[in-house]
Amino acid sequence: MYTRPWDPALFTNRAKEIHTFAAYLNGDTPRPTILFLRGDAGIGKSVLLRYLRDQCCKRLPLSDWRSIQAMSNDLFKEAFVQATTSQSVPFVLHNLGASPQGIDRPQEALPALMMLRRALANYGFRFPLFDTAAVKFLTAGRHSKAGIKAYFPSDAHPYVDQAINILTAAGSLWCPPAVLAAPLWSALKDDLGTWLDRYRQRRRLEHGELEEILSLDPLSELIDELPVFFARDLNTGMALDNASPRLVLFFDAHETFWRVDRDLSAGMYFERDDWLRRLLAELDRSSGIVTVVAGQEKPRWSLAPRDVISQQDIDLRTVENLNDSDASLYLDRVGIQDIAIKQRLLEIARVQKDEIHPLFLSLGAQSVLESARSGHSLTVDELPVAPGIMAAGRELIILLLKYTKAEIGFAVRALCACRSFDWDIYQILAQSLHFIPTKPAFATLIQYHFVWKSESGAADSYRVHDLLRRLMHEHDTDGTVADAHGALERYYKQRVEQTLPTATLDDVVEAIFHANQVDWARGVEEWCSVIDEALQMGQYSVCDALVTLRESLLVETAYSRGRMAQSSGEYYRKGARYREAVNAFQTAIDAMTEALSSPDKAEEEDALTVKAAAMGRLAEIADIQSNYTEANTYSRAALAVYDVLMQRFPTSVEARHNRGVLLTLHGEVIRHLGQPIAAATSFRHAVAVQNGILRLDPEHVEAYNNRGNAL
Repeated sequence: MYTRPWDPALFTNRAKEIHTFAAYLNGDTPRPTILFLRGDAGIGKSVLLRYLRDQCCKRLPLSDWRSIQAMSNDLFKEAFVQATTSQSVPFVLHNLGASPQGIDRPQEALPALMMLRRALANYGFRFPLFDTAAVKFLTAGRHSKAGIKAYFPSDAHPYVDQAINILTAAGSLWCPPAVLAAPLWSALKDDLGTWLDRYRQRRRLEHGELEEILSLDPLSELIDELPVFFARDLNTGMALDNASPRLVLFFDAHETFWRVDRDLSAGMYFERDDWLRRLLAELDRSSGIVTVVAGQEKPRWSLAPRDVISQQDIDLRTVENLNDSDASLYLDRVGIQDIAIKQRLLEIARVQKDEIHPLFLSLGAQSVLESARSGHSLTVDELPVAPGIMAAGRELIILLLKYTKAEIGFAVRALCACRSFDWDIYQILAQSLHFIPTKPAFATLIQYHFVWKSESGAADSYRVHDLLRRLMHEHDTDGTVADAHGALERYYKQRVEQTLPTATLDDVVEAIFHANQVDWARGVEEWCSVIDEALQMGQYSVCDALVTLRESLLVETAYSRGRMAQSSGEYYRKGARYREAVNAFQTAIDAMTEALSSPDKAEEEDALTVKAAAMGRLAEIADIQSNYTEANTYSRAALAVYDVLMQRFPTSVEARHNRGVLLTLHGEVIRHLGQPIAAATSFRHAVAVQNGILRLDPEHVEAYNNRGNAL
C-alpha cells in the first residue's frame, strides 16, 4: 500500500507474504519452489516486491530467527523488519513490464539476461560460459565492438575484448570449435585468474564446454541456450566457498509478456516467456537461489511444450486486498484523520466486505490530500463525485483492462451487468449487443485476472471483479452496461414466463435484479411483491434468496429501504432468527422515520404503518425472549405511532386492526410486569377496537380471532 512516490514508511499489511519470504531466506535449508505472487492489477504486487527488496533481504542469526519464526504474521513482521543484527542478502529486481530503453529490453532473452548479469556483477558473480555465448551471438549479429561491450559490466571488458578479437578473426570462414576454444580458454584464465580455479573446483569447466557453445548456430540454436549457460554459471557461483547463503531474483509483471495477446496458439503463447521459464527451470534453488515472480494470472508453465515447470515446483500465493483495519491504518499514515472522510474513502474503494482495493484507496487519498493543499477540504458528500475520485475510477478501469483487446474489453463491459455468467449468458449478450461470440474468445476472457470463478458452485460459471463491475456502472458513458441489463431482464423474464409454475428460483431472482438495475423503483416493487407473497405461502427458500439479493439492489429512497427491511425482518422472525430480525426491524424504523421527515407526504400513511408494525414486531420478539421491560417500551412506542396514524388517517381499517392486535400484546406484556389492572384495560381496548372493525366489516375473520385472543 502506498501513495506515489514510493515511501516504505506508508507500507501497510502484507505480513503473511513477508513471513513467507523471510522463511525462504532464513530457513535451515533452501526451499526448492518458485515463490509466485499472484494478484489483481493495482493490488500492490510491485510495491510488495520493492518492500521485500528494500526491507526484507536479510538473514538473521540462527538464534534470533528461531525466536521469531513461529510468531503470528503481524508480530513476526514487526520483529523481522526491525531486526538490526542481520546479514544482507544479494538481490536483483527485474521489471518485465518496464519500457525498453536502448539495449535494456527486459522481455527479450539476451538483453534481459544481460540486465541480470550486470546487476549480479555488483555482488562479484562472474559468468564465463554465458559471456562466451553472448559474445558469439553478438558478433554473429555484426555488432560493433563498442556495441558489444556496452552489454557487459566493466570488469568483463578485458575478456570480452579478447573474445571479440578471437571470434571475429575467424571471419565468415568455418573454424573447428576446438581451434577457437583454446585461445578463448587462455583468455578466460588471464582474466579470471584464481577465481577460475575456484570455479573449476565446483564445476569441471574445460575446453569441452566452450566447444559446445562454439558448435551451436548463433541464431537458430545458441539464443535458446543462453538461459542455460547463465544458470550454469550462477549455480556454480552460488556453490563457491565465499558465496552468500542466499540470492534473490525478483521478476515483476509476468503478465506483460502477453499484454493484449492472450488468444495465441499454445506454441506462440509459451514462446513469449520461454527464456524466463527455461532460466527458472535450470536454476538450482537448492544452492540458495530464491526466485520470486509476480503476475496477475497464475502461470501455465506446467502446460508448456518444453522446459515444463510442474505445479508442485510453484509456491503460489495470492496477494489480497487490504482489510478495513489495515486500510484505515494506511489513511492514518498518509495524514487523513477525519473519521467521516476515512470511512467514505473506504466505502469508495471497497471491493466487498472487509476488502479494500489498495490502489483505488491510494488514489482516493491522493485526491483528498491534493484538494486540501489547494485550499479546499472535500466534504463527505463531495467525495464520491470529486474530480479526483472520478479520475481515480477511470484510471483503475484502464488499469484493470489494460491488456485486453477492444472486442474483449467491450464484452467485459457488458458482462459487468451480470452477477455471474456462463457461455450461454455470454451468447445472449453478444446477440443483443452485437458482438461476435466465439469459444476461443470466451476461453481467453475467463483467463483474465479480473474474471473469477463464481461462488455459486457451478463448474462453468464466472463473475467479473466486484470493484470493476461497480466502476463500470458508475462510468457507463455509452450505455453498454445499461443495455446489457435490459437484455438480461428480458431474457430472465421470458424464462420465468415460459416455465411457470416451475420457473427456477435463480431465474426469478435474476429477473428482479436486472429490472432493478434498469428502473430501481420498479425492481424494488417487484422484490417486495414476490417476497410478501412468498412469506404468505411459506416459500422460505424464495425469501432467503431475495433477502440475499437485497444487498445488491439499487434503493434510492428511505421509504423503499424501510419496506425492504420490514419484509426481511418478517422472514427472519418466522425462522426464529431473532437477532437478524431485530436489526432488520430497527432499520425499517430508522428508514421510515427518515421518510416521514420528508416534505413529500405521498407515502405518509404507508410509512407510519410500516414503522408501527416494525415496533410491534420488536415488542413481540422481546416478549418471546421474556424481556418484558423492553417489550413494554416497544409496544408503547408502537401504540403512539398508531395514535398518530389514526389521527391522520381515521378510516384505515388495517391500522385499526393492527392497533387492536398490539393492544392485546401490550396487555400480555404488562400483565407479566405485575400490572393486572392496566393489562385488563389494554385487553378491553383491544376488544373495543375489534368490535369497531366488525361493525364496519362483519366478515373480517381476523378481527374475530383477535377479539377472542383479547377476551
